[in-house]
Amino acid sequence: FSLGFSQADCASALTLTPGTPQAGATTTGVGSFSDSNTAPEVNPCSSSYNDLEYWFKYTASEDGETLDITVSDFTNTYYGIFVIDNCPDSTPACIAQDTNGSSSADLTLTTPALTAGIVYYIVLSDWIQGPTAFTMNSTVIPAPTCPDPSGMAATGVTSTTADLTWAAGGTEGLWNIVWNGGADFDPLVDTPEGTATGLTSAMYNATGLTAATTYYIYYQADCTGGDTSEWVGPFVGTTLCAIETP
Repeated sequence: FSLGFSQADCASALTLTPGTPQAGATTTGVGSFSDSNTAPEVNPCSSSYNDLEYWFKYTASEDGETLDITVSDFTNTYYGIFVIDNCPDSTPACIAQDTNGSSSADLTLTTPALTAGIVYYIVLSDWIQGPTAFTMNSTVIPAPTCPDPSGMAATGVTSTTADLTWAAGGTEGLWNIVWNGGADFDPLVDTPEGTATGLTSAMYNATGLTAATTYYIYYQADCTGGDTSEWVGPFVGTTLCAIETP
């Protein structure tokens, strides 16, 4: 699918079509970024990449979905792809970015979780090198059905125990924890030293630990029916030294 001319400013951004390649070419002309980095029309991701803009827009349909973007077939160097959450004159935040520096290598990025209903702007921009052809491919990754828990913390740490807490990722009511003492590990491959499964509250009292030992802990949500989140971690904590009785 070929685009006939450059969408050089945010107001005329083309609608992104995930799953369908979009080919185009940047041209000279006035864009939405200030060439002199005069606020507020600045690139929030990079003060250098603000020339020869080509704009797309995408409205997220689901909380938690992400966007994979690859831009290829460059005919010039020093290009970047930037995802922001508003037009430059509205003080946007930088959501994701990638640049290729002095090469014409492909650009790739994956956004963090997006928010339904928000219009995100994707802009291809140059660092004073000249126009380029390009092909953009994008894919929407649906939100996970079992979101990751987060925010593990440890309190009441002693030489042999620790109270672990975390925040649910969604509405799940079960969690699993695995841990190793002394070395990190891969919870998908390695056999952990300790395991606690089917926990019904977002807390766990770990006991029987070894004094003065660093522990690597991974945890996941269990949404039942075989649907689990990714393993989150490692959370790293160290037990206290043993108290010697004279």
